[in-house]
Amino acid sequence: MQSYGYYDPNYANDIRTVMVAVVAQSHVQTPQQDAPTKLQLIPAVPASQSITGESLPAVYFYPPAGSHNAQFTVMTTTVPVMNMIWH
Repeated sequence: MQSYGYYDPNYANDIRTVMVAVVAQSHVQTPQQDAPTKLQLIPAVPASQSITGESLPAVYFYPPAGSHNAQFTVMTTTVPVMNMIWH
């Protein structure tokens, strides 16, 4: 598991959602398929939208060497971790 960005315990009560990204790779090699050199998992967050006031860079997945004919799919979901009623 990897965290993204700076974590300050003072902001723990402000966390409402968690983004989860999964990369799936097909074992079927497709000669006419060119795998990307990188896949974006999480988009960049500008400072104006960050609770800490610091911008966060985009997070990328780099396919392993030798997977140039493999197909990749990125699946992301945002999971609520706190109901607004609880706060």
